Amino acid sequence: MGNYPDALIAIRQVLRQDPDDEAALPEMLIIGQAIHNPSVEFAALEGLERIGRMPVFVRPMYCRLLLLRKRKQQARRVAEEGLALLPHVRISGKRELRRFFSQLIDAETPGPPTQAGAHIQATARTRTSGGGTLGRRPPGGPGSRCGYYGTEAAGRSPAGTGRRRDGRR
Repeated sequence: MGNYPDALIAIRQVLRQDPDDEAALPEMLIIGQAIHNPSVEFAALEGLERIGRMPVFVRPMYCRLLLLRKRKQQARRVAEEGLALLPHVRISGKRELRRFFSQLIDAETPGPPTQAGAHIQATARTRTSGGGTLGRRPPGGPGSRCGYYGTEAAGRSPAGTGRRRDGRR
């Protein structure tokens, strides 16, 4: 483990000099995830959004934090942009991301609140890992034993036992 508080202080000093530093913002996001500080994560994600360098795979996390801050229109805009970018990026887990963005866009349509919208908002309040639904971190996200959409999402054993979840090798 590193010395995250000192690293965070150093990154904030860099960002005071240049708020759009493309190297410091992702590092700040990583530190925010490591110390489980949503306000640090949100500040880093807002910076990445401001400079237009937010990767598609972190947009669900940004949408979740926007919903927690009752910024539904901005969350919907971020989801629409993410959905538009999906065909142009090469990442695994596109299906889960497409489902997430579509659920958010469909749930946030103007009109009377529906039961599905209430479910999405209730789910957005959770801070757990796993799953690919709104308000939850994607499989393999921070807090799991593998990288984004890594071994757990592929059905392989995260512990390296050589056995898949279905028992096959």
